[in-house]
Amino acid sequence: MSVVAAAKPLPIGIQTNGIKHTHADPMPDVDTRFAMVRDAGVFDYVDKTPDPDQIDAFARASEKYGIPVRCGGWFYALGQDEPLLVTNLETARRLGSTIHNVQVKVNRADGRPVTDGEVADFYAFAYAEGEKRGVQPCFEIHVNMWSEDFRRVAT
Repeated sequence: MSVVAAAKPLPIGIQTNGIKHTHADPMPDVDTRFAMVRDAGVFDYVDKTPDPDQIDAFARASEKYGIPVRCGGWFYALGQDEPLLVTNLETARRLGSTIHNVQVKVNRADGRPVTDGEVADFYAFAYAEGEKRGVQPCFEIHVNMWSEDFRRVAT
């Protein structure tokens, strides 16, 4: 007798900078991008931390088209971008996002490489700030970031 676990839904999203018909096309406005996602009929959400001047447009388009802004992300230079992280987490909360993808640059704002301890402290800070807002930080391994050297990730 085999037991098959119930399948969990796998939501599919798209990062809004990729919502164009071709690479040669100019970036459509926010409303058009959301309409394109809806019309495609294959995506459950969009992924974006919008610039401050686009937050209201994202909120309106999300509601208008029924396409949630489920997650977003940013890359951060330690020693400079801690307030930006808090701002981005607040933007995520406002848009109804549940996840914020956090990438830490390999060098601090002053140019020296981040230490493992500084990365761990920043991630603990990000987690605490995200918890306050109902947004879970995810910590991405990414090129040109501290995590590009996988030996550091293990530590």
